[in-house]
Amino acid sequence: MKILHICFSSAWGGLEKYSVNLALELKKRGNNVHYICRKNSRMEKELGLAEVASSSFSYIKYIDIPLMFRLHRFISAGGWEVLHAHESKDLGTIIPALWGLPEVKLFFSLHMIVPAPKKDIYHRLQYSCVKKIFALGAEGERSAKENLPITKEQVMELPYGMEIERYHSDRSTDLRKKLGFDESTKLLGILSRIEPLKGQMEAVMALPKVLRKYPTAHLLIVGEETEHLVGKIIPELKRKAEELGVSDKVTFLGYQENVPEVLNAFDIFLLPSHFESYSISVIEAKLCGIPVVGAESGGVLQNLGYGEYGILVRPKNAGSLADGIIKTLNDPKAASMRSKKAKENAITRYNKEKILDIIEEEYKS
Repeated sequence: MKILHICFSSAWGGLEKYSVNLALELKKRGNNVHYICRKNSRMEKELGLAEVASSSFSYIKYIDIPLMFRLHRFISAGGWEVLHAHESKDLGTIIPALWGLPEVKLFFSLHMIVPAPKKDIYHRLQYSCVKKIFALGAEGERSAKENLPITKEQVMELPYGMEIERYHSDRSTDLRKKLGFDESTKLLGILSRIEPLKGQMEAVMALPKVLRKYPTAHLLIVGEETEHLVGKIIPELKRKAEELGVSDKVTFLGYQENVPEVLNAFDIFLLPSHFESYSISVIEAKLCGIPVVGAESGGVLQNLGYGEYGILVRPKNAGSLADGIIKTLNDPKAASMRSKKAKENAITRYNKEKILDIIEEEYKS
């Protein structure tokens, strides 16, 4: 099949990583895959590293008439059978570009939860052109059915497909030693973009309460600041840690390529996001068998089996997060049982080959 992926995001997070990886995996299956992205973006660089054929265009959000014509010419000349979009805001550019090209089937991965009704004439026209919406979780599927002008048949729940053999449950001692942590350290880790909505501040504020019970606890923050916030958030977190007297208990590790190694250095994986539609990193933590403490928001509830696979805490609440951490450390046997169930669930639910089979079948049908 000739498959064209499009995402004009300037960020580099779970959505962007997954879409690039999906394009790569479809290429490995013998499909002719091409990716259109934003010019001079992180995605342009990562697509090159992944050796996925790509083209990049300058992009103005929502209304960019010259880009619509450029896309139309590109799609028409390429003879693409399938176009797969990954951000809802891109549909406003893609739909006009597809006018007069009824042979191209449009698919859309819904990576976010739709928060409010979008049933005006603009969105009715937009979504009438989408053959199938892949919602990453039950909450995403529910929100799409309730808030988008679509039929029930237009949307299906389809979770991320993960390369599960890449993940393991072997404790990573090399990274801990490199960072100066011995086995007595209770390493609490966050792996995500650094921005207010991801809850790194609540994790810092939870430390004093945790340290009173577990003095060897240490917070490891892994990731980079969101592009438009570079140089703003990490200094705020450091100031708060200094104010609370815990600056020596917080380490910023930056972006890390080897995710399984990093996760296996953690004693607890933290997901304190204010709201999370779906999280690749929590799936990765489940696959590594790491105990999880996550905020009960959005798709996290389903991801953690409504408490069966991890401890759920209140979002935007440092005290509740601290209690969840302490509860996990207080009962390592129960934490281990939750992690074991979580890994079994992740291996079954996120099998990459099974997900790719479904996607290809939908493309063809």
